[in-house]
Amino acid sequence: MGEHVHADGLEIWAERRGTGPDVLLIAGLGDPAEAWQFQLDGLADRYRLTAFDNRGTGRTPMPAEPFSVATMAHDAAALLRALEVPAAHVAGFSGGSVIGQELALRHPELVRSLVLTSTWARPDAFFRAVVNFLRWLPDVAPTERAFLEAFYLWIYTPRAHEDGTAGHDNRAW
Repeated sequence: MGEHVHADGLEIWAERRGTGPDVLLIAGLGDPAEAWQFQLDGLADRYRLTAFDNRGTGRTPMPAEPFSVATMAHDAAALLRALEVPAAHVAGFSGGSVIGQELALRHPELVRSLVLTSTWARPDAFFRAVVNFLRWLPDVAPTERAFLEAFYLWIYTPRAHEDGTAGHDNRAW
């Protein structure tokens, strides 16, 4: 069970489990703390795990002012400080890995180690094209299902699309 933690003016929803060395789990953009459910369940016997909802995700509110990855790294640092965690091992997935990189660069004293999954260091031409596609997609997709199928197209293998695992059957086309 989680709780809101007051961290530098933001009410951040955090789930904490276990005992041992502190591990901060930073989910991908749009993913709530529950994205780490398997890790929360499976590692709590040897680590003190903290997973949280980034601003604008799940139960952490979206402030009115614009924000950046650097702002979200500051949120993660503020959360650690509010929880009185002097330093943590940090794991980030996708957008959370980019936040983790910024956290390590801007607040190195808070990061004992860094694990990055599905990450990138900087956007190249392909990455920018994907981001532009994802910005355009909600406005042109004919249905919510079509949006989701196109959005998740790049995540699944060709076999998953062929056998229907990806949620649709291309053989019908």
